[in-house]
Amino acid sequence: MPQVLRKTSASNTDVTPSVLRQQYNITDFGGKARTNKQAVAAFLEQYFSESDLVQFFNNFFSQGAQKVARITGPNDQSHPGMEATLDVQYIMSTGAKIPTWFISTGGLHDNQEPFLEWIIAVCNTSDTPQVHSISYGDIESSLSQSYTSRINQEFMKAGLRGISVIFASGIQRIVAFFCIVWMPLLGIKF
Repeated sequence: MPQVLRKTSASNTDVTPSVLRQQYNITDFGGKARTNKQAVAAFLEQYFSESDLVQFFNNFFSQGAQKVARITGPNDQSHPGMEATLDVQYIMSTGAKIPTWFISTGGLHDNQEPFLEWIIAVCNTSDTPQVHSISYGDIESSLSQSYTSRINQEFMKAGLRGISVIFASGIQRIVAFFCIVWMPLLGIKF
């Protein structure tokens, strides 16, 4: 179970909602259009906890506190994962007061995230959010050409509907840096 961060004095290394909002000049709370919605995609049995979200808002961003508007798919709150937890907390604190969906897709495709199943479900939902955030990635070269072509077709269809899908990047570099630099210094062998 992930540990909820405790409020500490801000330092230049803390990445809190207020730091991000200041860095990117985010001053508004909520979108202006009544149809604004945003979503977080979750895979690999990553879930979030509503009680952790409440504590996060209490500790770091009380003025933006809200509940997830809709949960689609599995969400075992007794086993929240760090990835899904952070994704929900930070999209809701940067896109504050915008109704947020949590879309969880179970299972695997070739031992990886089932992106095709997810994007088809998104495109088959008439009132789907226009912005989807994904912090997962596949090793594309390990997937079949037909599978990756089909995913690309579905992403193009989503784009034609005006759906934006935002993928994270760079996590592997952070993990590699930790493994190469910090693990040996901490006496951790791999």
